[in-house]
Amino acid sequence: MSYTPLWGSSHSIFAAVPMKKNNLNQFLTPDLDYSETGITPPDEHPVIYMLNMQKIRILLPCFIMNYYEMIPLIPYIHFKDNPTKNYQTSPILYVSSLMIVIGARIMWHLNKVWAKFKVEPQVQNLPKVKHLSAQVFRSTINAINIESKIDGETRKPHDFQNVNTLIPLLSTDALIVSYASGTSPNKYWTTAYQFTMEEVQPCITEIDVIAIDGLPVQKFNVPGIQTSVLGSFRVYFKWKLPMPRRYNPK
Repeated sequence: MSYTPLWGSSHSIFAAVPMKKNNLNQFLTPDLDYSETGITPPDEHPVIYMLNMQKIRILLPCFIMNYYEMIPLIPYIHFKDNPTKNYQTSPILYVSSLMIVIGARIMWHLNKVWAKFKVEPQVQNLPKVKHLSAQVFRSTINAINIESKIDGETRKPHDFQNVNTLIPLLSTDALIVSYASGTSPNKYWTTAYQFTMEEVQPCITEIDVIAIDGLPVQKFNVPGIQTSVLGSFRVYFKWKLPMPRRYNPK
C-alpha cells in the first residue's frame, strides 16, 4: 500500500443482509444507481452492517487512536454517467471518538456522528471472544443492538468462497455525498479506499435496527458466512484512506 495520511487496522464484525431498494433509495441521489451484484433479487440490494474496533494512525505511525465504529455500508453503486465504475457509500457512521468525528467531517467530508458504545466484553482481539454484545446510542437514543457468536474457525479469506464473492463489493472506491442543508446533495467526493482482509472467522449475528436515520426498524438473523453469501463473519483487516477528491457528474 502507498502512503496516505490516514491508515489503520480493525477487528470487525461484518453482516451482509438484503434490504429493499425502496428503503435505500433516499440515500441514492438522482445521479446514482445500483450496480448488479447477482446475490439479491432485483428489488433488493445488499447492505453490510459493520461493527469496527478501529486502531488508526494519523499522519505519523506514533499518533495512534482506538475507537468503536458502527456503519451501515451500501456497496456497489455507480454514477449514471459512468456505470462501469463502482463505489461504496456509508450514509451515516457512528463513532465513539469526538475527535475522529470532527476530523472526518472537516478533512474527509464523512457524515460521522458521535455515539456511545456499550460493548461486552471490551476487547480488541475478537477471535478470542466466543460471544460479543454491542449497543450503540446516539445521545440517549438506542440506535442499534448487535449480538454475535462464533460459528467456526479463524482462517484466511480465500478459504471461504462466500467471502471471495463479497470482496469485490467491499474493494471499491469510497463515495461521500455531502449535504449543505436539507436532502439535496451539495457535493460528491471520492477516494481510493484501500482494504486488505487478513483473517476471517464465521459468526452468527443478530442485528436489531431501532433508530438509525433513514432506515426502517428491522431485525436480522444473519447466518455464518460459510453457509450463505448474505452471511456474517469476524474479520481482521488493514486499510488506508487517501484524501478525497471532488467528483462532478456530467
